[in-house]
Amino acid sequence: MPTTTSPPETSTGWEGTTDDADTTTYAGSVVYDYGTTQQYYPSYVDFGDFSTSDSAAYAFENLDRNHDSSITLVEFLLTIPEVKQAIVSFAKFDGDNSDVIEKSERDQFVKNLKDAERQRKVDALNSTLKAYDKGDSKLQASEFVKYLQSQLSMCCKNGNTIDQVMALYDEDHDKAISPQELFNFKRNMTVAEDFLQYCWADPYDAAYGSRTTDKYDYDVYSAFKG
Repeated sequence: MPTTTSPPETSTGWEGTTDDADTTTYAGSVVYDYGTTQQYYPSYVDFGDFSTSDSAAYAFENLDRNHDSSITLVEFLLTIPEVKQAIVSFAKFDGDNSDVIEKSERDQFVKNLKDAERQRKVDALNSTLKAYDKGDSKLQASEFVKYLQSQLSMCCKNGNTIDQVMALYDEDHDKAISPQELFNFKRNMTVAEDFLQYCWADPYDAAYGSRTTDKYDYDVYSAFKG
């Protein structure tokens, strides 16, 4: 059954009147029903939500209760129950000490996370390439074969050759795979589906069909493009 309670005062950024409103719980959120308008607010935002760019952007949206693109300390405290931690965290986001987290400050925080995430992906891909590269920062045919076998458990099928596979991604036609071309391969391996197949040398892998696959996004491609 819905319970009756008074919503926060309008000065906190809530819409509606100061009349009593019906509230219910909806998927972990509190629903405030002001006659014709229902608003869904999360009952909790965890500090771990600010660890990735996607979750941080979503958390900021949840904190911005009146959707004016700015977040006040009151809004912050209404959603985050750990008061001391919330105040410290709020100060970190409020770069100009205006007691309001502006949209530009939110966007900058999310951008910094995105940049760090993209760099980690680029570094990981470069590390992978170096593990098989003999010194020219590219994968030659024999190195690419080892990479396919060790990292992805893949091999050529139906009598196809590794040169045919590489030609699909070798944009500069130097018969080697650069970091950017390796990224393109990882990003769209279906281009080579007529030339490659999954192979398992380990009986356990063969029985259970485990595969090693990685997902990359356009941000990493942009980084390689410079």
